Amino acid sequence: MTRIDFYELADISIEARARFACRLALKARDANLNVTLLTPDDAVAKDLDDLMWQYPRERFLPHSVGAESSAHARVHIAAGTLGERGGENTLLINLKDEWPEGWERFARIAEIIVAESRETSREKYRFYRTQVKDLRHHRLDDWEA
Repeated sequence: MTRIDFYELADISIEARARFACRLALKARDANLNVTLLTPDDAVAKDLDDLMWQYPRERFLPHSVGAESSAHARVHIAAGTLGERGGENTLLINLKDEWPEGWERFARIAEIIVAESRETSREKYRFYRTQVKDLRHHRLDDWEA
């Protein structure tokens, strides 16, 4: 059964959500999870790809993007749809405003809430609450320190 974690950041901007997604992907990869970061489109995927080369500072997060796939990268950025991704030991970090088709194939899902995404996050929470039992909420005030 899928576990869903909502991470509520004290931050206002969508850019903070992308930085937190990078940190979460790094932590998950270090815990031997495969990670898919789902973005709404190619432009956001490219921005996230660029960010992963420089954030978190002094760390490198090997990853693949889009149709490109690397056997060495346990972190993948997908734009728009998940394709066939998922399975045991996988984390989906959803950066889209809606729940993605195929979400139930993942062992864990992370939803990141900032002020700009609060309304759409509430809608996603209502949906997930009808689908799974394991919903968790984490309020993070000083996560970048």
